[in-house]
Amino acid sequence: MSTIILTGVTGFIGSHLVRELTSHYHVRCLVRSSTKREHRSIVEYIEMDFTNPIFEDSLFVDVFSVIHLLSIKHSYHPNIWAINVDFTRKLVAASINNKVEKFVYLSSETVQLPGEDRYTESKMMAEEQATKHRNCLILRPTVVYGEHDRSNIGLLVKLIKYLPIVPIIGSGTQLMQPIYVNDVVMCITSGLRNDISGIHLIAGQRALQYIDIVKIISKVLGKNRIILRIPIAIGYALARLFEIVKLPLLQKSQVDNLKINKEYSVNRTEKIFGISFSDPYEKISRIAK
Repeated sequence: MSTIILTGVTGFIGSHLVRELTSHYHVRCLVRSSTKREHRSIVEYIEMDFTNPIFEDSLFVDVFSVIHLLSIKHSYHPNIWAINVDFTRKLVAASINNKVEKFVYLSSETVQLPGEDRYTESKMMAEEQATKHRNCLILRPTVVYGEHDRSNIGLLVKLIKYLPIVPIIGSGTQLMQPIYVNDVVMCITSGLRNDISGIHLIAGQRALQYIDIVKIISKVLGKNRIILRIPIAIGYALARLFEIVKLPLLQKSQVDNLKINKEYSVNRTEKIFGISFSDPYEKISRIAK
């Protein structure tokens, strides 16, 4: 059985991915010493200091691919460059030196959007490192949602469930095309199975207005919520305030990106990966229950 090295196993996507990988591979997870572990017979945990990693040759024995999900999302985190860029550079170099056949890197839709921040810059720099591997697959998912999601749409579900007022920055009519977490997993496993390389944006089957997502969740939960529209100008002011106090709640780049429609055609991507992306209307309705 071939071995996969996986980073970010305890994250939202990683926790879903590892379940699928164990059906076909031995999985060697790189984790912090403090990480809680779900013990499985063909999952191995290797403790590592991600700010000062040491890659022993034994780590790469029988390794077919490295799947790198680990990332710090908060722009104000002191280790964002060390983890998102430097660790990626070192992991790619070690993979090349040990003749790992494939390197998979999970990037972000934000690298091709107009908003700029330290997180987006770090992901762009990490992509540059990943492409040094001769057989590299880079995926740029849009907003990822699904079961056990604690941010983005998962957080929106909680807000609608418990708060009488739901704040929205801007009109809420901007389009977004979120992707179901299992579809991200399927793209990764298809990339391994079919030896797919290159850079690919991956998204849900269709785009929805943000306000429509709020309405879908409200309807499923049976909640009649008041929508509070916050002007874009106030959104920028809030982002500036959070930057000063270094709270990862809202960034200027996020407000910038709210002003554009994020709508994509996925037909070609579906053919490349041999999958059909989920309809976010149907899936969000299901997970909101």
